Amino acid sequence: MVTNGKDRVYFHSWSPGKRSFDTYAPAIDAQAFKTPNQYRNAFTKSVYIPNGTEQAVTGTEAGDIIVWDQSVMVSGIGDNKQKRLIKIVELAKEQALNVLMTVDDKYLVCGTSEGKIKFYDFKYWLVSWFEDLNLNKIKSISFSNKAAINASHKSQ
Repeated sequence: MVTNGKDRVYFHSWSPGKRSFDTYAPAIDAQAFKTPNQYRNAFTKSVYIPNGTEQAVTGTEAGDIIVWDQSVMVSGIGDNKQKRLIKIVELAKEQALNVLMTVDDKYLVCGTSEGKIKFYDFKYWLVSWFEDLNLNKIKSISFSNKAAINASHKSQ
């Protein structure tokens, strides 16, 4: 399980027979960020990336995602179950990522403070976007479980 506050991300794990979660909050180095302002932006949402990866991402108020992955043990320091910051990717320049979720095990979906909805693949390449919907701040997104129906040129 992954949770976050405004300036910290927590990874929680549980094993059968244990009474509590093991919790780890990875260190975040200010030098990983391009600017001091980027480093100071609050975290908004965190989500695991599906399909067998160990990656998780955390959105920020600046429109970036912080990509977390398994730690590589160096000289016996750390635990290979812990996460570390791998990279920072700008998804929505200067727009808070209010919604961050995955859909169909294929897409990372972002809803921004400027009313934009963007779909990314799990390499964080933009796949589709909806910017001209005249929406305000996106606070939630939900998808129907019904199968999609192809549009037809014939009226029925």
